[in-house]
Amino acid sequence: MPRSQNLSINSKIKEAGRHTVIYGLGSVAQSASGLILLPILTGALSSDDFGAYSLILMASGIASAIFYFGMTSALPRSYFDCKTDEDRKSVTTTAFGILLIGALLQTIIGYTYRESIAKYLLGNEKYAEALFHGLLSAATVFINTFLFGYLRLVKKSVASVVFSLVALVATVGLTLYFQSQMPGDAAAPFVAVSAANSIVAFLFFVNYGRAAFNLKIKKTEISNLMSFGIASIVTSFGGLLIDSIDRILIHNFMGLTEVGHYSAALRVGMLINVLLIMPFNQIWSPMMLEYRHKENINKLFTKVFTVYMMLGILVIAIATIFSWEILSILIKTEISNEMMYVFVGTLIGMLLMSATNFFSAGLFYERKVNLLPIAYYAVVGVKFVAGLVLIPVLGLTGALVAGLISSTLLPVAVWKLSKKFFSFDVEWHRLVRVSLLVAPTLIWVLYSSVHKTQEIHLKITWMIIQILIIYSFGLENSERWMPRKSRKEDCEIK
Repeated sequence: MPRSQNLSINSKIKEAGRHTVIYGLGSVAQSASGLILLPILTGALSSDDFGAYSLILMASGIASAIFYFGMTSALPRSYFDCKTDEDRKSVTTTAFGILLIGALLQTIIGYTYRESIAKYLLGNEKYAEALFHGLLSAATVFINTFLFGYLRLVKKSVASVVFSLVALVATVGLTLYFQSQMPGDAAAPFVAVSAANSIVAFLFFVNYGRAAFNLKIKKTEISNLMSFGIASIVTSFGGLLIDSIDRILIHNFMGLTEVGHYSAALRVGMLINVLLIMPFNQIWSPMMLEYRHKENINKLFTKVFTVYMMLGILVIAIATIFSWEILSILIKTEISNEMMYVFVGTLIGMLLMSATNFFSAGLFYERKVNLLPIAYYAVVGVKFVAGLVLIPVLGLTGALVAGLISSTLLPVAVWKLSKKFFSFDVEWHRLVRVSLLVAPTLIWVLYSSVHKTQEIHLKITWMIIQILIIYSFGLENSERWMPRKSRKEDCEIK
């Protein structure tokens, strides 16, 4: 093992923060297309067609979790073990070649069995072409996800943002075009995604192809990539089951229309993924691997986890205050109380589940990711049983409760498996304190009718008060901004 060295905690927190802000712009660009197109699609498609579109999107995600062969996850672990630039290019080329095989298989299977899958999944063969294009578009998505992953490894955050903006403009523009050419067709948005991703991939290879690849297969790394990747596949599939089992149960118990309503509110709730979780994880995942041999890496984890969770709680509070306005703008159907609850619950659940990005570090460090499926599939079982019991009784609220249960259990289960390989102190008392500070905001929204909206200036006032409360009572004195002399202990923790 390389000799341990001390890590400058503050400098690395600033590095993570700086790249998170930059990646945040890219994340907004990557995910904004879904939010921008949500009112267009809910307006252009019937409730049943939008429900079918949502289930195809879910099925495509599940297929991609298998056919990307785990390469996006496996590459960073092997990349930082390489000593030379040529070796890094070779391992990138090897991983990408495996990924392309998976993309080709997914596309062929989607085309060959499109009618059978559509009939089984949706009960109607009329969605066969939409299903094929959904699987094809998903393959282009995971190809580009790999390419964006490379940019993160080499810390080309600005380039990542530029490509994300190109993808945003192309996706929105092409969706509007294909929607006009294929009115009311659930296949139109998938065709647009495939075309937009193809444009971005072409631009990537023109600008970074030679820097990323050398067309040499690193045979000695294939087994490491595949073993790590297969474990990631099994884990990713479990994660998608956790994410999708509620929609499958809603479809069975309530129908496609309710799937559409639930999926729309769920997608808007993923705002926290766009604003915080994705951009942060894009820089944190390579950072925690790059600095894993530093002596005080545990302290870096403690500080970064606290800051990250506190920011997440603040984002939830602000989004909750303006929940009615956000839903009304992005969803062009009647907003029910249940959709409001799903939105707020999704914000909370996604933040809780994202803690696994920290708690699973030991399994990644020791290449023990094959243990992750134990946690994921146990939680799948719990969520399935909870949904089976609650959805017939409580409807969409029952699905939400089942989701919050699984979002809480998953990081706990992962922590139990991972902590014997690597652990860090969690400042629970501070996180509980901040959670209690925002609790009145959550209670206010959840127990007030969505049809009794307050004046916007009152909500802005309450948002400012909420921020000041967290600043005054949630932060420690040393964390509040103030002019001060730089001290050595601020720069490095021994």
